[in-house]
Amino acid sequence: MRRPLHLLVIAAVTSAAGPTAESMPRILDATPEYCHSLAGRLATLPAARLEPSRSLGEQGVKLCGEGHLRIGVAKLRRALRAAQEPRSSASAPDPPSGTRGVTR
Repeated sequence: MRRPLHLLVIAAVTSAAGPTAESMPRILDATPEYCHSLAGRLATLPAARLEPSRSLGEQGVKLCGEGHLRIGVAKLRRALRAAQEPRSSASAPDPPSGTRGVTR
């Protein structure tokens, strides 16, 4: 009688989500639905109209439409990352003249 209970406890402990389960990467299948989901998320971002997000998004949608789902998903993910990055280069002022190339 102890053996089935012992196996049940082991199964419960090993199947429980622990800290290592969170660090495992998520693997998502490249499907047309996932492409549409990524394109929809990209469309809601204001920076999606700016380069390079716009062209990457267009390429991703086109590739997904042509059946090249994995590369289309990759392009759409890159477009999302580019649209979410802060535009620090446009808002940062240039350093005063004569200070370029100076390292400390």
